Amino acid sequence: MKNKTITFLVLIVLAVFSLNACTSRKQNGTDSGSSPSQSASATPSPTATPTPTPSPVPFDYVVSNSQAGIDHDALIPCDGYDDIFAALALAEENAASDPWAGLDPAADPSVISVPEISGVRLGESAGTGDIMTTDGTLLYLLDEKDLLIVRLDGEETKLLSRTKAGEDWKAWDATTVGDVNGSEKIPASVFVLGHRLAILSDYYNYSTVNGEVSYTEYAAVDIYDITDPTAPVLMSCLGQDGAVRAAGVSGNAFYLVTSFVPAEDAAASDPSTYVPGIYSAGQKTLVSPDKFFVAADGSESSCALIGIYELTSADCESICGICGVSPDPFVGVGEMYFFTNRVASGHSRSYESEYGAAEETAALVCTDLIRCRFGTEYLTLDTPATVAGSISGPDCARMRDGELFFAVSTDVRRLTNYASGHGDVQRKYGFALLRLDEGFNVTDSVSLFSDGDEDGWIGYLDDTAVFTGVSSGTSYLLDLSEGNGLSFRTLDASVMADSIRSLGNNGYTAFYRTGSGKLTLTVYDRAMAVLDERVFGSDHSNTLENLHGYFADGDASVIAFSADDSYCVYGLDENGKLVLRGDVFLSDWAWNARGFLRDGLLYVADTKEIFVFDTEDFSRLLKTAF
Repeated sequence: MKNKTITFLVLIVLAVFSLNACTSRKQNGTDSGSSPSQSASATPSPTATPTPTPSPVPFDYVVSNSQAGIDHDALIPCDGYDDIFAALALAEENAASDPWAGLDPAADPSVISVPEISGVRLGESAGTGDIMTTDGTLLYLLDEKDLLIVRLDGEETKLLSRTKAGEDWKAWDATTVGDVNGSEKIPASVFVLGHRLAILSDYYNYSTVNGEVSYTEYAAVDIYDITDPTAPVLMSCLGQDGAVRAAGVSGNAFYLVTSFVPAEDAAASDPSTYVPGIYSAGQKTLVSPDKFFVAADGSESSCALIGIYELTSADCESICGICGVSPDPFVGVGEMYFFTNRVASGHSRSYESEYGAAEETAALVCTDLIRCRFGTEYLTLDTPATVAGSISGPDCARMRDGELFFAVSTDVRRLTNYASGHGDVQRKYGFALLRLDEGFNVTDSVSLFSDGDEDGWIGYLDDTAVFTGVSSGTSYLLDLSEGNGLSFRTLDASVMADSIRSLGNNGYTAFYRTGSGKLTLTVYDRAMAVLDERVFGSDHSNTLENLHGYFADGDASVIAFSADDSYCVYGLDENGKLVLRGDVFLSDWAWNARGFLRDGLLYVADTKEIFVFDTEDFSRLLKTAF
């Protein structure tokens, strides 16, 4: 293409030269068949080459000149425990330092805040499991330290079994007045796959000696055989160090991600102070150093520990640790993505200015993506890929039809230092939505700029997304459909929510905390136009403390959520307006209540009782205590 362009330009120059020659010949009374008369001319005086005055470099040029700075292999395997200690120390140092420091000390760009973006995904709550789950026939729930299994059968619904799943507080060492030594296991969430059930628990160790408190915890994974739901059988007691950040079932594997923080007095000579362990039957084993990797530019001082548990064999099949990344991954089907943000920079140009010699640096915020693929018997990490922009967390990501979408905060700066000591910073910031293919290639993107918006919010729906600038309140509806280029249109009203649920063809319903003790429930159509809105007081505000209790079903016209002492059930009339269908008063705290539909019946359960309602007229068919 370049050679063709040069040839084309040469032809133009020759054509212009020939045209000028023909004009000269006609003016001199000659044609191509005669020789033109020659006349002497004065020798021209040499002209000095002017010094170019450089114009500002476009930001697109700045970005393109920085791309080389963001392409690198940022995942380093560890050979020994010393590598892990050094990696965690480096990550802690990176976390405490300004990523812009040293780029432009004269202009001090660190005083400029970096934009942030948050978001929600359709129908999703916290990714760490729940105290209840159902397979459609049986309900599995945790009541304090007990596992309950209930058969769902309309008016014949009944409790099948109650099994001790946790451990009460027990002293494991001699105690004196003022000193306490002991442990406790508290079940937190339950997962079911076929005839296997996994309970995720917090296992705490407390120790106080002379007023000094020592505290450790690990995430316990107990696997049960529930072939006979009336008599669950404990198969294994496993676990891993750290606090739970993500957990779930994919295929035949139970995955668990924990965040492990080294001890404050960690010493390189004592790996037990900075290396996490795995557990089997209460016995701890330090994870082998060859299972760890380091994000070279990571700035998280903790370690993300990934465990893969095979439920059929009831064993931990794979374990892996990544130092320096955020331990909160975005989880897809058989894979998860970890993020680490950093500043990439590169030399842009040198030139003479009114302040003397100038050196210009291009810099931008970017995110390294580390993909972890996992299955029943494997766990692998891909070479990191990098995208321009900052991904704040998993709620900014969405996977749809094999494509990845990331909402990012963009921050590009042109930093100039002059020999005189003067400095200058020019900045362009905003937000963007990126579409990536399987190979992390950005196949499409759209910039979402709102004047004055330093923060943004994105809500992922079915085949669309809503973006809102927090300060301006301007909202855009984006089309995510496969094969379509990313495009957006401005909405008439601002849209933000703490959680969104689908009502099918009827639209969406969303909760948003509008102020202290106030909660707004809004019903939207498919184009995100407001159909109805209801503001609740403090007695409903705890709905957002546990979104597991909030669900919606468009076909049954049910929107249900918990309040302080009841579970509220709303429906929609023919105009899309909210109609209260009933309150279910509870014996337990409302945040423990869950609702779900089966065979035209609405079940509402807490840890003490279960109700069954007919969805046609909301008549109560059953109330039974556990």
